[in-house]
Amino acid sequence: MISGRLFGEAVVGRYLATDLVDNPIMALEYVKRNQNWDDSNGVALIKHGSGAGSFDSSTLNEVYSFGISRQIFDKNEQYANAIAKSICEEFYLISRQDSDGYECVEYFLQTDETIADSVDVGDIKPGSIGMVEEPETEDIYCMPVVNYHYDNAFGLHRKSLKVLGVDTASEWSAELTQGFESGDGEEVWNLCKAIYDKYKVVNPVPSNISDQKWICDYNGALWKIKKIVEYQQYKRFSFAVPYAIGRTWHPGKQINVTFPNETNNEAIRSVITSITKNKNTDTVSLKIMFLDSIPTEFYSILLQMEDLALVEMQERDDYDTQYQEV
Repeated sequence: MISGRLFGEAVVGRYLATDLVDNPIMALEYVKRNQNWDDSNGVALIKHGSGAGSFDSSTLNEVYSFGISRQIFDKNEQYANAIAKSICEEFYLISRQDSDGYECVEYFLQTDETIADSVDVGDIKPGSIGMVEEPETEDIYCMPVVNYHYDNAFGLHRKSLKVLGVDTASEWSAELTQGFESGDGEEVWNLCKAIYDKYKVVNPVPSNISDQKWICDYNGALWKIKKIVEYQQYKRFSFAVPYAIGRTWHPGKQINVTFPNETNNEAIRSVITSITKNKNTDTVSLKIMFLDSIPTEFYSILLQMEDLALVEMQERDDYDTQYQEV
């Protein structure tokens, strides 16, 4: 059982040996601390203090506030990697090691902290711009379900939140949001109704999204169902930057994409979902997910600027060729 376990040592200046492991961040650190302790010959390399990836970072406060509880009886789910993976998937975290081998964590949906790194459209390598990808319709869940408070003795979730009737009802009523408290249900239902009106699809929610292994209380379940609604609407985009710009970047890192003058240089918050680095070709290829809305003219403007950049490159190559011939 993870929740309720004690840290086996006093982590100087951070936790006491009597502190309970009762939230997602502490649970992940507990797993990584034990795993890393064994892999590092008795030295647990856990990043703490200030800086990106720290287990003490204020960017984790949103997730830090949720209580968790879980009992694990399946042998395949008892391994450290499996436990860490399940925590990260449930709370939108990324677990990684930095260049010095320290265990790091990122909450990649955080929107409270200022982003340090930005990409101007002038930084994007010509010819690398991909399509702006809308969510796939099969990944849209207009009537989300969150099952939580799992009872191991009976093998079922004791509580759930359900959104119903967005395809048939024109307005919210209490019976259409089961398990919600006060006005929470109406807020979530209206969000889901707007999604249905846009996509006109009703897909069953797969169990790996609906069934929560760690969330044990209403606040956590409400947060999760809202995140499911938000996450499925995010647009994706791909491009490449020079190696010098993106060489230290990693999945889960947030960056700002700054628009050209046509959109008032608006900075759009995004998170890196995939990254490939090639020093030989001076290229870092990125796939990102926009966490902010983007103007409808975004893609066409970028293509126009890319065409201009390609023309300039061709003119430069032509000039160099002529110079060499002379």
